[in-house]
Amino acid sequence: MNTEQLAKRKSLPHRLRPIPLRFAQDGRQLPPRDDQWTLEDAKRKGIVLNNSSTGHNLTIGPDNVQEFRTPDFLMLKCQVIIHGPKVLIEPFTTRP
Repeated sequence: MNTEQLAKRKSLPHRLRPIPLRFAQDGRQLPPRDDQWTLEDAKRKGIVLNNSSTGHNLTIGPDNVQEFRTPDFLMLKCQVIIHGPKVLIEPFTTRP
């Protein structure tokens, strides 16, 4: 991912694909929400996103972003998992 190009979209809302999985603190899976995540920063060290609807923050490496697609999609190479107050990522893997 070209972080310089992505940095031009700083402060703009983006929707994540795939849509993040959500779990309650007790482990119950919650229905999906297609929230918008604001791009706070985009540097080679990391891409910082904030979900103002839930208060979650996420920092991922640029290697976890496949591409940006109009109008507002960030296509990821990982699955974002919201588990209570935590935000985790799990990379997609392919098996030989």
